[in-house]
Amino acid sequence: MADTNEQVKKPTSSKELSIAQLVEEVGIGDKVLEIYGPTQVADSLVWEVWVKDRYKELATRFVEELPDDGTKIYDTFQQIAVRLNIRYQQTLSRAGQAEWERQKELIEIQAKHSLQSSDIIARRTDQVGRLSLTGFGFVASILISFYVIYIQSPYASWAAAYVFISFVANAGRYLLGGKFEGVKIPKPWHTGA
Repeated sequence: MADTNEQVKKPTSSKELSIAQLVEEVGIGDKVLEIYGPTQVADSLVWEVWVKDRYKELATRFVEELPDDGTKIYDTFQQIAVRLNIRYQQTLSRAGQAEWERQKELIEIQAKHSLQSSDIIARRTDQVGRLSLTGFGFVASILISFYVIYIQSPYASWAAAYVFISFVANAGRYLLGGKFEGVKIPKPWHTGA
C-alpha cells in the first residue's frame, strides 16, 4: 500500500493529468495516487491508475483509450481482461477470414493457371494430330499414286495425279483451319449410279 509520505509517481504530463482527472470525475470517490502507462494493447492505449477509493483503501483502475478517441474506465483488471479477450477473439476471427480470402484467391489463381495450361496442351495436341494426319495422308497418297502407276492402267497417271492433288488441297485446307474431307472420286457415268 502506498503511503502518502513515500515517493510516488504522481501524474505530471498533461495526458496523465487528463487521465487522472477523468478517473476522479467518475464520481465514486477515487483519489489518484499514481499513474503508469500508457501500454499499447491491440489498437488501444491502456493506463494503470492507482487510487485511494472512498473507503481509503488502495485500488487500481484501468483506463482504455480507444482508437475512435473514446475512453473507458474499468474498476478491475477482470473487466478489462474480458473486453480485451473479446477483441482478441474478434481479431482472430478477422485474421481467419482474411486467410480464407487469401487462400480462395490463391486457389482461383491456380485453377486459372491450370485451365490455361490445359488449353495450351489441348492446342498442342490438336496441332500434333493435324500434322500427323497430314503426314500420314501425304505418305498414303504417294503410296496410292505409286500403286496406281505400278498397275499400269491407261488412266493410272491421271488417277495418281488426282489423288495427290486432292490430298494436297485438302491437307492445306485442314492445316489452315478448314475441315478435312477425304478424296471424293466421282462415280463413273456409265454405271448409271
